[in-house]
Amino acid sequence: MKWIGQHIVDFIARFRSDIYLENIADGTVASDKFLGLDSNNKIVKETVSAGITVSDSAANTDFPIVFHDESNNLHDDTGSFTYNPSAGTLKVTDLDITGAANALTVSSTDDNVAINTISTDPDCMIRIQDNGTAATNAMGMVATGDDLCMRNDEGSFKVKTNNNADTALTLTQAGSMILLGGLVTPGIELGASDTTIVRSAAGTVTIEGNEIITTATQGIVRNVTTTIDSSAMNSLHSSAVELVANPGSGKWVCPIDQWLVIDKNGTNNNSVNLCTSWNSSTTLTQTSYLYKRFFYNETADVFFRMVRYGADYGTLDPSNKNLTIKLDGAIDANAITSMKVYTQYMILDY
Repeated sequence: MKWIGQHIVDFIARFRSDIYLENIADGTVASDKFLGLDSNNKIVKETVSAGITVSDSAANTDFPIVFHDESNNLHDDTGSFTYNPSAGTLKVTDLDITGAANALTVSSTDDNVAINTISTDPDCMIRIQDNGTAATNAMGMVATGDDLCMRNDEGSFKVKTNNNADTALTLTQAGSMILLGGLVTPGIELGASDTTIVRSAAGTVTIEGNEIITTATQGIVRNVTTTIDSSAMNSLHSSAVELVANPGSGKWVCPIDQWLVIDKNGTNNNSVNLCTSWNSSTTLTQTSYLYKRFFYNETADVFFRMVRYGADYGTLDPSNKNLTIKLDGAIDANAITSMKVYTQYMILDY
């Protein structure tokens, strides 16, 4: 028998040791065929036509995501980068998004975006949910030194400082804002440092050091201007005009001074009195300021200081009443175009 390589062997050939092929010519290998061994260690040619088989999965398993290393090798990172097809959850230990503005856009058909950190501290929870109703729906941002925290189960939005120890800003669900002083005096800057609102004492607020006058402030002189048009003048004998609103229980409006500017339109020939009093009274014993024979037969515009009426007020109780101005009778129709009433007053405890 000559060299086996010089003949075509039609029989089954078995080699008990290693096989070497020398001086193999270059050629083109069919992309869908390769040689391999079957279960009996026989050399066979297999045709691959479909590549890797991919099937749908709904398993409740955190499968590792496979990635390419740019050197034709595939890898995964089990436990750190996974996808659960049953829950539709992609998990990654650290997510770094780098890019220009709007590098991350999240869209949802139900307007829900939820981000949760693994923590037992509710202040460390980050959750943004537009239409959620659960008590844990919240948003929080926490750092070692400063933190921003909002919890809708507490009904408030908080800004904290000093390693979560102090709350510098609180917005409650009802819309209140609370500023607590820490290292500096609590205040609100309106646009620039030249307009600062500050709580200077209990119940007292200032703007650049100047106290804001409120209805609760005792002994502060206040001023109010009331304009009464022609229609209201024509009915001033039947419908009083309020100058100062009811100050509330235990308080009363104390008028100090009063001036009138009357714009004439016609002549008034009716002799009536103009009365400043409490609760629409035109009784002289309950009148604080009086204009006797109001605008009677005047031929020009009038600038008039109301006269304090010095009668004994008797049993009058002015507390918890508004301050009004009213005529005790009708004037000629359209005699006055308008009347401005300048009133100076204080709110006092009664």
